[in-house]
Order: sequence, then C-alpha cells, then structure tokens
Amino acid sequence: MKTQAPEAERLAMQLQELTDAHVEISDQMLALYKLTEFSSASLNPATAANRTVTEAEGLLEAKWTAFLTGGRQEPLTHSAGAGASSSSSGHVGPGEQLLLVDSAIRLSKERKPFAANDDISGCSILGVPVDADGTHFGMLVAASKPGQQFATTQVKLATAIANQLAVMLRLAAMHNEAVRRTLAERDHDIASTVAQAALKRPMPETPRLDLAAFNRPARAAGGDFYAASKTADGLYVAIGDVSGKGLPAALVMTTALSATYGAFERSPEGTTADVLDEVDHQMWPHLNETGMFITLAIAHLSPGTATLTISNAGHSPALRRSAGHLEHCPADGPPIGVLDRQGYGMNRWDFSGEDLLFLGSDGWTDQTKSDGEMFGEDRLAAELLAAGTSSSNLMTRLVDTVDHYANGDDQVDDLTALILQGA
Repeated sequence: MKTQAPEAERLAMQLQELTDAHVEISDQMLALYKLTEFSSASLNPATAANRTVTEAEGLLEAKWTAFLTGGRQEPLTHSAGAGASSSSSGHVGPGEQLLLVDSAIRLSKERKPFAANDDISGCSILGVPVDADGTHFGMLVAASKPGQQFATTQVKLATAIANQLAVMLRLAAMHNEAVRRTLAERDHDIASTVAQAALKRPMPETPRLDLAAFNRPARAAGGDFYAASKTADGLYVAIGDVSGKGLPAALVMTTALSATYGAFERSPEGTTADVLDEVDHQMWPHLNETGMFITLAIAHLSPGTATLTISNAGHSPALRRSAGHLEHCPADGPPIGVLDRQGYGMNRWDFSGEDLLFLGSDGWTDQTKSDGEMFGEDRLAAELLAAGTSSSNLMTRLVDTVDHYANGDDQVDDLTALILQGA
C-alpha cells in the first residue's frame, strides 16, 4: 500500500495537468471561435486588427502583442499591455513598445513563423506572417512576460490567429473594393444620364421641312451628338462623333454640343463654314489637352432658296439623295482637334422637295452580324433610296433594318442620325 500512494499522487497530478491543459485548450478554442464570429461582423481593417491583437494577447499569454504593417513595419495596432486582458501583467510604455517593435523587425528577416529570445529586449519574441491569397498584410508579433518563453504550441496558435486576421482583412479589402466600384458605377450612371439628357432637346419645327433625329449609344453613354436650330430663312443641323467610347467621350460630347448650339446662336446669318470654325475655336483647347478629336458635319437648308450648304470636318456618312441618286458630301478638312484653327470650306447644292439629307454616324455601316460581316454602305444606300416616306418613318425603318441585321448581337458603336427632307 505504501508503494501505491506515490503512484496515485503521480496519476492524480497527471490527471490535473491534463485537465488544466484541456481547460486551456478549450478556452483558446472558444477565443478563436469568437474571432471567427467577429470576422463576419467587422469590415473595417483597423477594427478587425485591433480586436484580433487584443484577443491574441490573452490567448498567447503575452505581455504585449502588435500587428506590424507598411513598408517600415510600423504598428497598425497593438495591445495596451496592462489591462488589455486578464492575463496581462506590467505596463508597456511607448519606449518599450518601440524596443519590442525593433526587436520583432530584427528577428523577422523572412516571412515565416518564428519564436526567439531577444537579449536586447529581454523577452521571447514571437512573430507570424499575416497572408491571404498571395497578399502579405503584415506580421502578428508578441512579446512574452518576464521569465517566460514561447513554445511551439504558441507559435502554431499564433499562426491560427494570424490566418484568421488575414481572412478578416481580405474580406474587408473585398468589401471596400466593392463599395468603391459601386460608388464609381453610381457616379458613372449619373454622369451618363446627364450627358444623354443633353440630347433631349426637342427638334424645331420648320415649315416645308421634315426633320427626324435618332440616337442610341452602344454603352450607357456615347460620344455621338446631333443638333438643330432655326434660322431666319431655314434650319441649321449638325451631327458629330467624338473619338473613343463611354463616359470620357460622353463628357466631351456635352461640351461639343454646347459649343455647336452656341455657334448657331452667334452665326444666325452666317455660313456653315463660320459655324464650324467657331466650334473648332471653342473645342480646340479641350481636345488638345485630352488627345481626342471630333468629326463634325454642319448643314444649312433654306427652303425659300432651295439651297443646301454643308461644311464637313472629316465626318462620314454625310449623304445627299437627289433624283434617285446618292452623293457623298465631301470633307472640307480634318476632324476638329487635329489642327489648330484649320479653317473650313463649304459646299453648296440645290435642294428640291424630293431631295434628302442623311447625316449619320459610322455605327450604321459598322454594325456586324454573327459572322463578322458589316452592314456596310450598300445596305445603307438601299434604305435611303427608298422614296415615298416621311423622315421619321424612314428613320424607324432604318433602325429596324440594322437591328434585324444584327440579329441580337451587341451594338458595336453608337447609332446616331439626322434625316432632313422637304415636307
């Protein structure tokens, strides 16, 4: 019986040690579980890191913990030391914090977990990288209490904590990126709406003239525009196409549209060449800075004199139908924005009641179908040569024909056109 008592005591001590270890592991697992719950509740990186560092101090039974990040490995956040958790002991002041950070940086030469004694700080220093999906966020570091050392189990525990922090930071980064994109898309949608609203001016009604206009951008906003304005003896019309697509082209388009209407107002008795020169003067500084350009055709039709004049800055298609034939209105110079103060010419034609002017964008001819074949000029010409219908009916038929040709394929470019003929 005497030999059994020490054995019983030894077994009792081992049982107590196992019980204490089990309780400690259970407490650690509960704390890790709390961190897992917290990861889905916080999408702020600083908040997530602060909570993790505070919990890590207790889990690791450390004197001080910190999350080092940035090019200089400065602490994004750190535990307070005294009072940060039930296991904290002693106060870690600013000077000692700097010493511990310096020690952690010195010991973490490679991005892998470590635990080492540091003679300078007099502590055992632990560090594990915080990585997720190839992104290195920083290092989770801890300093031991006096007289204690970090063991392998604590390194593994710190690695689990760091992995959890990495997931939290990754989720926060993804959330912030989603918010940024949502705000950018909202701003884009607002700007696109404003840009397209600029084209919603009602077309002027002019005796003896039949006018129809159409615009459908390939994206939320486009760079095509049209304009029309009455004059004392007829009507100014214009169509333009800003280089590029999307919002940048749409923003330049609104400026070009305003410049065109402004030139109409400043040249009520002028010529199309005067109007085009004025637009060129107004737009050159904007285009020169952005590296963009605008093709622009401006026409004036006077029913009283049955005269059509047109000035063309590199725009196509610009077509006149007369006596059952189509004729291209040639360019009088390069697009606006290519040369400063180029100066443009003007062409003049007779325009009878059976004649028609079509000013369109290249989206009509460039539209493709599934095999890659383009709609082309020949098909456009066939539609325009079909007589005996109003401008609005002809426009509707043209849109339907192009859409039927595309057969559900995406619109490749903005579709914009003005059709003008005698009433």
